Amino acid sequence: MSPRRRSSPWKHPLLLGIVPVVGAVAVALITVSSQSGPQHAASPTVASAGLSFRIEPDWDGYSDGWSVAFEGALPSGAQLPTGRVAPYVSLYQWAASRGAVDISSSFLRLYMQNDGPDRVTIRAIRAKVIDRRPPITQTFLRAPTAGSNDLINLRFDLDSGDSVPAMTPVSIPSSPTTRLLQFFAEKNITLDPGETTDVKLDVFAKRCYCQYRFEIEMIRANSITTVEANGILGRPLMISGPADAYSDYWYDGRLACRKTGVFRADSSREVDCSANAP
Repeated sequence: MSPRRRSSPWKHPLLLGIVPVVGAVAVALITVSSQSGPQHAASPTVASAGLSFRIEPDWDGYSDGWSVAFEGALPSGAQLPTGRVAPYVSLYQWAASRGAVDISSSFLRLYMQNDGPDRVTIRAIRAKVIDRRPPITQTFLRAPTAGSNDLINLRFDLDSGDSVPAMTPVSIPSSPTTRLLQFFAEKNITLDPGETTDVKLDVFAKRCYCQYRFEIEMIRANSITTVEANGILGRPLMISGPADAYSDYWYDGRLACRKTGVFRADSSREVDCSANAP
């Protein structure tokens, strides 16, 4: 499957600077492993084996609202974001930079560019779980909704195993429903020299707090190479399933309280608009 071509592939606004967040929205570092040799770490220039790439947050996926969990207490709200950035973006960046972990779903975008002289065929993208624990139960934070691009959309259900193939929704003829099929069982992604593409990566987990990375398997000039994409500073990406209950609940107050700030809620999710974050 041929990706969309771009005249200036690395001038996307998200690629002009490193987004100051951690966890699942981090700029990727890469490790390359060849089937004929041992693994070795690459430099943080996100270019190795002739393939440049980054993993960035897909803000469109978070625009319908999002929930995150903290393993400890809610960080101080003294530096809650203000300004012209979309509130769901700036608040998410504030939370993620303080250790928040997505609950149930993470929305990412993978940008790839072929820097070599030969065509590259991406024949697999997998999510690899490297640590699996019960969901986080300490602190819950929820932000409300903020109110399509023609991209390949790959989905990864981390509850299904530790090496998860890329799935994609497929419409059923004469039916309003869709089903999930393995994307790379019938298709691949090809990149000619200098060509670029971006792919939506939607990650889901209901029963675990999972740390994971992505594996990108590619063919160039009849050799097979696997590129591993981790989070910032080489750390794993992270996601947590929802807990049955949390020790603390907090909500963005723009809808419930009609004012900015983060406010405490009880276990029934009733927001106390007088109890804002310290």
